[in-house]
Amino acid sequence: MSLHRPVILVFSADLASKILLGFTWLLLIRYLSPEEFALLTLATSVATVASQMLGSSINRIYILDSSGADNGGPGPLVMFQAGALLLLGIAGLPFSATLPGMIYLLTVLLALGMLLSDFGKTMYQKQLRFSAFSFVELARSALVSAALIVLLMQSGMDVRSWQVIAVQATALCLLSLFVISRHLDLREALNLRSGMALLKPVFGNGHCYLFAYFFALAFFSQADIFLIKVLSDQETLASFGSATRYYQLLSLALGAVHAVFLPTMQRLQTQDAMDTFFGRHFRMLLVFAPVVGVCALAAPWVLPWIDLGRYPDAVPTFQILCLSVIISFAFSPHVNLVFTHRRFRFLLLLIVMALAVNIGLGMMLIPAYGGQGAAVATLIASACVTVPIYILSRRLRQPPGAGIAPVENNGQGL
Repeated sequence: MSLHRPVILVFSADLASKILLGFTWLLLIRYLSPEEFALLTLATSVATVASQMLGSSINRIYILDSSGADNGGPGPLVMFQAGALLLLGIAGLPFSATLPGMIYLLTVLLALGMLLSDFGKTMYQKQLRFSAFSFVELARSALVSAALIVLLMQSGMDVRSWQVIAVQATALCLLSLFVISRHLDLREALNLRSGMALLKPVFGNGHCYLFAYFFALAFFSQADIFLIKVLSDQETLASFGSATRYYQLLSLALGAVHAVFLPTMQRLQTQDAMDTFFGRHFRMLLVFAPVVGVCALAAPWVLPWIDLGRYPDAVPTFQILCLSVIISFAFSPHVNLVFTHRRFRFLLLLIVMALAVNIGLGMMLIPAYGGQGAAVATLIASACVTVPIYILSRRLRQPPGAGIAPVENNGQGL
C-alpha cells in the first residue's frame, strides 16, 4: 500500500476537522472569561485522561491483534469500555471537588463521548478503511463545532464552561452511537461467553504492560495541567490551556501519521519496504518542521489578536511546545515500530520514568515560571521517552532478507 495516499487522506480530514474545532476553540478563548476557560481546560483534561486510560490501550490492542478481535464483532469491547468508564466515574466522585456540581457529571459524559468516538474511528482504522475513518473525524468535528457556534451565538460573553462541556458531550455521544450501532450486534455484545472469548487476547500476550503503559501515558499527557492546577493559579491555568489549544492545531499532522503508521507497519514484509517507509516519513518531516517554525515566529502577533491580549504568557509557552511537536513528529514511526514488536514492558518503564521526571521538574519550575516551566518540564520528560525509543527502533530494524514480523516476546524483553 502506498504510504502517501492514506496519510494525505487522513491528514486532509484531520486538517479540515481541526480547522473547524480550532476556529471554535479560538472563539471560546475569546469569549470565555479566564476563570471559566480555566475550568473548561481542567474538565477537558480530566475527560481526556479517563478516555485515554481505557480507550488508547484497548484500541491499540484491537488493531495489533489479528485473530480474536475479528471473530465476534466489536460489541463486547464497546460494552467493556463504556462500563469501565462509568465505574471509573463513580470511583472518582470523592475527588470531584475541583469540578463542582453538574460539571463533574458532564465531564464523565464527555469522556464517554470521546471514548466511543475514538473506537468508532478505530474500527475503520484496523480495516485500513481510511476514507471511512476520515469521514467519522470530519463528522464529529463538524457536529461539535456547529453546536458550539450556535451556543456562542445565543450566549455571547455570558457563555459558561458547563454549557460548552454539555454541548460537546451530547454531540460526541450521539454521533458515536450512530457510527458504532451500524456495526454492533446487541445480542452478541451482551453474550458473556462470546465477550470473554473476544476480550481474552486483549488481556493476554503481555498486554497487561500495555494497559499499564496507557494508564501512565494518559496521566503524562495531562500532567502539566494538573500540576499547574495544584502549584499555580487560575490565570496561569487558563493561559497554558490556550497555548495547548494552538499546539494541538499543529499536532494534527502527528495524529494523521499515527493513525496510518501502526496498521500500515503491521503489513510491511521486507526490509526495502521498511526503508522506503522511513524515507517517506523523513521527507514529510522536512516539510513539517519549517511550517511549525513559521508558526512559532508568528505567535507574538497572532496569539494576542485572538485572545484580546488576555494571555501574554501563552506566546513563549506555545513556542516551547512547537519544538515538542517537531520532536514528536520526527520520532512517531519509531514509536510505532516498537509497538509492532510488542515491547510493552520497555514502553511502560519509559513512561513511568518520564512521568516522574515531569512531576519533579514541574514542581521545581512551575512556581517560578508558570506555564513556560510546565512546557519545559514536559519537553525534557518527553525526551526521556523518545530518545530510548529511537535507539531501540534502530536495533529492531533487521538486516535485509530477515523480514519484520512482530516479535512475540509476551512483553518480557526490553
